[in-house]
Amino acid sequence: LAYDYITSLLIDEFDNIWIGTDGGGVQRFNRDEFQNISTTEGLSDDGVMFLIFDQFENIWAGTNNGLNRLNLDARKKLLTIDSYGILEGFEGIECNSNSAFLDRENRLWIGSRKLTVYDHRYDTKNDEEPYTHITNIRLFHENIDWLEHTDIFLAGSPNTVTKRW
Repeated sequence: LAYDYITSLLIDEFDNIWIGTDGGGVQRFNRDEFQNISTTEGLSDDGVMFLIFDQFENIWAGTNNGLNRLNLDARKKLLTIDSYGILEGFEGIECNSNSAFLDRENRLWIGSRKLTVYDHRYDTKNDEEPYTHITNIRLFHENIDWLEHTDIFLAGSPNTVTKRW
């Protein structure tokens, strides 16, 4: 066991034991060996406050620095980790111990600094590349009139900035 302060325990249909630890991430014990799942594998923090299965048999790990969905294959081996923090809409960040449950409508309720309800029906992936539109570049926190500098010019394309040496 990578860390011995245990915060949560789960068992899956293959008798794997999933162990949440406060400092060592998640451990999967398959009766023969331990598999460590930590920040190295993509967990948002190694301080795990709770573990819970969802309706798809994936494991959710609430940590000191966000929420993580451990996407598992049919044999309950880790495929990927999806992390949810402030940028993904999870404002609570620091999850509380034993503060999650799955309701009858398969919504995940999470206790943290704020009560959060996760509904998988509204979790969609945006595959569109973001459009970047730069309106200003400041130098040493000051606005610069870049047209006064002859060593920088905009090339033929409106998306290209060229620097002359």
